[in-house]
Amino acid sequence: AISHLDPTFNYNFLGVLAFNLIVLSVILYLAYPYMEKLLKDFKSNIHAIINYSTTAKGQIILFTISLSIRILLILSDIPVKLRWNTYDTWTYIDAGREYIRGLSSFNLTVFKVNIEHPSLAKLMIGAVTYIMFWMEPYYDYAALILMCFISALTCLVIFRIGLLQDRRIGFLAWLLMTLDPFSIRWTVAWLETPMILFISLSILTLLRKMRLRQIVLIGLFEGLAMSCKYTAIPILIILTVLLTRNIKKTVVILFIAAILCISINPQLWSIDNIWFTIKYHITPGEEWTAMKWEGVVLAWYPGRFWLNPETIAWTFLYYFGLSQNLPNQPFISPLIAYTVTIYKTLSRRRISLSRHVVWFSSSILTLTLFIKHWPYYDAILIPPVTLITSNIILQENEEMERIHKLLAIPYLIYMSLTPIATISTLTFPTLWLFILTIINNKQILPLEYIVSLILTITIFLYSTITSIIIIKKCRLW
Repeated sequence: AISHLDPTFNYNFLGVLAFNLIVLSVILYLAYPYMEKLLKDFKSNIHAIINYSTTAKGQIILFTISLSIRILLILSDIPVKLRWNTYDTWTYIDAGREYIRGLSSFNLTVFKVNIEHPSLAKLMIGAVTYIMFWMEPYYDYAALILMCFISALTCLVIFRIGLLQDRRIGFLAWLLMTLDPFSIRWTVAWLETPMILFISLSILTLLRKMRLRQIVLIGLFEGLAMSCKYTAIPILIILTVLLTRNIKKTVVILFIAAILCISINPQLWSIDNIWFTIKYHITPGEEWTAMKWEGVVLAWYPGRFWLNPETIAWTFLYYFGLSQNLPNQPFISPLIAYTVTIYKTLSRRRISLSRHVVWFSSSILTLTLFIKHWPYYDAILIPPVTLITSNIILQENEEMERIHKLLAIPYLIYMSLTPIATISTLTFPTLWLFILTIINNKQILPLEYIVSLILTITIFLYSTITSIIIIKKCRLW
């Protein structure tokens, strides 16, 4: 079916996919004992560097490294060669510049431009294009530099979060966040990147002792995150409830966040605007590029996949890691975690997922609430995944609370799908949407429909059973 629709894929793709998965699994299993020895040497030789990284000068160096890598890669022609698609670049730049002009003349009606998203991230983009005026008319480069700066700052915040547990965890989390191809790729997630920074800052403050000052800071950071993208609202509500375990503190924090979010988003001052925004986010996305089969246009049904019995398994897998439907880079951190976890499972050793599974699960469960799901939405999973991966590699005996054990299940499912997601990303990024198209056209493609349904159910069962085995063998419960 693939070769019929697209001559580029003129081979048995499923056979190649299965072969690659088998080879990858064998290589990773055979290589891990040597990797473990290298890790031990790494631990002994890197001790001095890790200690230095905790100093003020060391953290400045970490930030500079993260920033340099992003600027060198993002501002070069590498994204073009790798077919990294940009999205809505000038939409947000133009909106941000319009906001700045409106504020300078006290004209708040300009905030009706791109009203479906909050204004803070676009204000930051607009402001930097005016500050870096010498780049005119290449305002997109100014915006890219801003995203690189924010992403590098997030890497440093992740280092600080990991530092609350252990210096090694902080350093390894920073290393993964800095070098992971998926993390670098989605440095240019215009609204998500600033939102992730403020969520990370709120997490960093939440995990410390909460006095009045910290409570106010958490509320401010959460309000700023919500003002970048509304996705932050359900994520932060869940996180605040589960991490504070105190009703009064939770109410105060969310109240401060709500007041700040409403104050700096004039589009929220009108009920009509709020209703428009809600309708926008619950409306199915644009149709995917229509394909033809022997002259017949194949049906495509965007959105509401949870309501169709035939696509429930497909939808579950789509939201849990198989949604890379654009030219992308593989997410290496969970693949590393998967390799280490499988090795420890086979050797009957314990793994530690840490309390950051709360962060991961609140994020991925929030994504399942939205009908639209583009690959860059998964950028919000990068920080918790890097922290969890660091814990899996370096920790073994840390006990988890019962609620954390429960919230570990979504992460284990996501992690178990990583090998399939990686192969798919590198060979056929639109595979999962292609399978959905076949499922929705069973009258035209009856044989391919059966194969696609069997494949989907098989992968679903694999991810579920793998998670159960890991839970049992690694004594997570």
